[in-house]
Amino acid sequence: MNLRLTKILSILAVALVLGWVGAISAQAEIIDFAGGTGGTLTYATTGGDLVGSGIAIGTAEGTNVPLNNLVTLYAYDTTLSFTTGALTGTTASSWIFGAGTSTPESITISGQLWTGLGGTGTEVASGTLMSGQITDASVLALTNGLQITISDFVDTKNADLLAYYGASGHWFGSLTITTTGAAVPPGTFSVSPVSTDVTNVPLPSSVLLLSSGLVGLLALGQRNRKR
Repeated sequence: MNLRLTKILSILAVALVLGWVGAISAQAEIIDFAGGTGGTLTYATTGGDLVGSGIAIGTAEGTNVPLNNLVTLYAYDTTLSFTTGALTGTTASSWIFGAGTSTPESITISGQLWTGLGGTGTEVASGTLMSGQITDASVLALTNGLQITISDFVDTKNADLLAYYGASGHWFGSLTITTTGAAVPPGTFSVSPVSTDVTNVPLPSSVLLLSSGLVGLLALGQRNRKR
């Protein structure tokens, strides 16, 4: 497979997923996780991964969902963790990271979701609430902190959480975190979140299958090119 065809397949795979997401996002079911302070985001080794650990999640909410629409669930002892791939480049104001590894999953939310604050009311879901695979990530240097953006990942949700909102299937997500603690590219850093938002829309199974096939062809082309 030649380089030109490989590039075309790469563009098709990305455009297919983003096109579907753009088309359905205005009216799609949404499950949103939100959080505040707590945890760390660390880029510890020059050229290495970006790691988020123990990032506090406070709530989950479903929008445009068949059941319990706009009902907020309250997180108890719930955290977000992720590991991106290695640094792929920097600009004067940003760091860019590649895809995370598939084993273990490169982004997870684990803990408990209840109908009341502080683990009160009825427990809706517990354990791994979301797990997925990061495609890419970036960090933007702000005046008084950093903004971390994981622009896309495909994930699965806890079955009990999906049942509560009457939802199903694979999901396409994005993550934004703002932090305290300034840093300047290409330097390393360890900072703390002040706000976190994880938004997901459902990914049609047909799109997931077709885009996976295109990605597989892309991988085959890259392997053949190396021979």
